[in-house]
Amino acid sequence: MTARRQSGSQAVVQALVDRDVTMFFLCSGGALIAPLCEALGARAGVRVVRLSQERAAVHAAEGYAKATGQMAAVLVSGGPGVAAAVAGLMSSMADSVPVLCLAGQVDSALIGTDAFRECDALGITRSVTKWSRRIDLAHDAADIVDRAVQIARNGRCGPVLLEVPIDVQRTQVPVRRPAAGGAAAMAARSGSRAGQVPRSPPDRRLVHSVAQIRAARRPVLYAGGGVIRSGVAASEALAAFAQVADLPCVLTMSALGALPSADRRCLGCLGEQGSPVANLALRNADLVICVGTRLDERSWPRGESLPGALIHVDIDPTSINKICPAATPLVGDCAEVLKGLGQHWLQAPGFGAATDDGAAARLQPWWQAIDGWRHEATPADAPQPRAPIADQVLRALREPLASLDAVVTVDDGLAQGAGARHLQHRLPGRWLVSAGVGMPGFALPAAVGVLAAQPRRPVVCLSDANALLPTLHELQSVYDHGWPLKLIVFPPPVADLRRSAAACAASPSVMIQRPDIAAVARAFGWRIHRLKSAAAIERAIAECLASDEPYLLQVDLSLADPLRFEPVDGPAVEPVAGPAVDPAVEPAVEQGRTRPALARER
Repeated sequence: MTARRQSGSQAVVQALVDRDVTMFFLCSGGALIAPLCEALGARAGVRVVRLSQERAAVHAAEGYAKATGQMAAVLVSGGPGVAAAVAGLMSSMADSVPVLCLAGQVDSALIGTDAFRECDALGITRSVTKWSRRIDLAHDAADIVDRAVQIARNGRCGPVLLEVPIDVQRTQVPVRRPAAGGAAAMAARSGSRAGQVPRSPPDRRLVHSVAQIRAARRPVLYAGGGVIRSGVAASEALAAFAQVADLPCVLTMSALGALPSADRRCLGCLGEQGSPVANLALRNADLVICVGTRLDERSWPRGESLPGALIHVDIDPTSINKICPAATPLVGDCAEVLKGLGQHWLQAPGFGAATDDGAAARLQPWWQAIDGWRHEATPADAPQPRAPIADQVLRALREPLASLDAVVTVDDGLAQGAGARHLQHRLPGRWLVSAGVGMPGFALPAAVGVLAAQPRRPVVCLSDANALLPTLHELQSVYDHGWPLKLIVFPPPVADLRRSAAACAASPSVMIQRPDIAAVARAFGWRIHRLKSAAAIERAIAECLASDEPYLLQVDLSLADPLRFEPVDGPAVEPVAGPAVDPAVEPAVEQGRTRPALARER
């Protein structure tokens, strides 16, 4: 009996389906991936979403993974396709998101001859992928795909890249028999080669950590994006441990939703764009229980040591002691470690829940201090006539988005900070940001990835005229699929264009010339609305959210916040809101020693 045969591209697709990877993002064109595209078209049970550019395709796979917890694959052509995908892979790598990128390559015999569209894909992407490899032989394709998927998902997740020469895609090989035991057996087989990370540290370390927490007078639970990446079970374990130990909890930008923002123990987001209460709590803590975060400089100033001892929980051993020395390192999955801490807390002799009189008395002064900071911060959070426009819009979005259980994708900038402060973050997977590198152009294609997985879920994308430009062409992709995405575009702060271009360019929020985003969206078939008055915010938002079409709400430039220039060696100057230039500050600008800062109400 003649053995069934299939092409190398069919073997790759079948291996991915066997590992539950059934969502594929790709771009039109690209002869170097044509056999892979044909194999996808002939394979039942897979979904293919077409985008306009490779970078956006990787961001879409990233958004899909962040919203669903499932892995997606991206197909990119060789040469320029690989180069365009680098920015998306960098964002996925920084945020620990599993993505598999299949890159086309010229015929194996032409590699090294500078053939048309030949490039060193493995070399180009080595620093922005967790693992990469070329498939040299078609009969090895399935095994290499198994290994790539396992590496992407095992330990600290991340993107992987497989380079597939065009002749390997076309070569006929026997069909591989399914492994005995199905997908579980396959995962065990490839997992043994990938190197498994311990799911939980030894019990003695957990017992020691619980003793440290019980002895602390000002403990803080500090959760990062690793809690979200670990899955829903980790967020549930975080909430349970915070409750049983009565610990105040601060979150990074990517961890919003891991603990409901309405929970009394949730102090909000850290950093310049976050909550002052969260920042004060971390600065005054005598013990920090850090879970699933790298303690980067956006959350804690680089070079400064933490005020108290550090218990660091991370699945990646290399992330522990990288920035701040940990008194107690706990290597393992966030969900398992948090569950273990909760169990040992309740099993400790002489102690029950944290509501015991001894525990309550120990933490009472700490909670009183936190409540005092909250009281002091409350007036700043109340609506103000001159509040920044992003804060006004996000306050108006707070209740409607909560009632819709919407997913929000957001680019780095003013809208991100306002959303972190004002929106209700109740569940993981509802707040998607490119936190690791703040990649411009992330939000729109990430929203495409969410809608590809959940077409009926309300999705709102927050961006600004600058961040939207790198992936603006994906307006066409959204329209082609008929998804009712809501895109709210904020203007960058206004700068006086008569000032030096170098001074304006020092700020990522300033652009000298701006396209009319609403006009571009209209050309792509979107419904648009221009918000020109702050008094009309609620009406405009209600109309936007009620639409069943792709809808763009553009905040007019007339509502933009003024930009001020703050001398490096001196106090801030007054904000510049119009064409007139104050002669007193002009010399400071001409000297080139300025840095921009938003004029906010103090």
